[in-house]
Amino acid sequence: MFDYESWYIISVPLYLAFLVFTIWKKRRLKDILLHSLIFVYIVAVFGIVIFPLPFQSRLIEDSRLSSNLANNFIPLRSIIDIFLHTPLSVSLKQIGGNILLLLPLGFFAPLVWLKKVRFTRVLKIGILSALGIESAQFFISLILGFTYKVTDVDDVLLNTVGFALGYFLFRVFAQGKDTKLKRI
Repeated sequence: MFDYESWYIISVPLYLAFLVFTIWKKRRLKDILLHSLIFVYIVAVFGIVIFPLPFQSRLIEDSRLSSNLANNFIPLRSIIDIFLHTPLSVSLKQIGGNILLLLPLGFFAPLVWLKKVRFTRVLKIGILSALGIESAQFFISLILGFTYKVTDVDDVLLNTVGFALGYFLFRVFAQGKDTKLKRI
């Protein structure tokens, strides 16, 4: 099984290549630190939403026979089910985790792409990111022949809410910091 540890081991050479490239481009230390933080965040998101990824035929066959996961394409269905059929602590963890997943991206996006600092422009990045995550999980499940990670429209909604919260935290943080950011 291709798991979290494998992903993190692969990400180290990727990060080193990224670091060499940014230093070669003579970036400021502040930019290198910001981009490094974003890189670590993206690696963590991939580790959460994609892995562990089964690739051995025996494991895939066993999972195909025992998988009882179902995708959800009806808005608010799984959110309501979570609150009705799970303990409150589990509900808050599930809902909160989906909100927190893209919250940092909502904060980082306007820092990286200052030209796209308007909410509507930045929100497109959040929606596309959430759709990209769910689409990746769906297509990997199609390739494997079983639902290894649930594709859920409610995750897109919650991820987008988290992204928007991150953006608003950025706005609070950016107030008065820089004249370029005041045009928000």
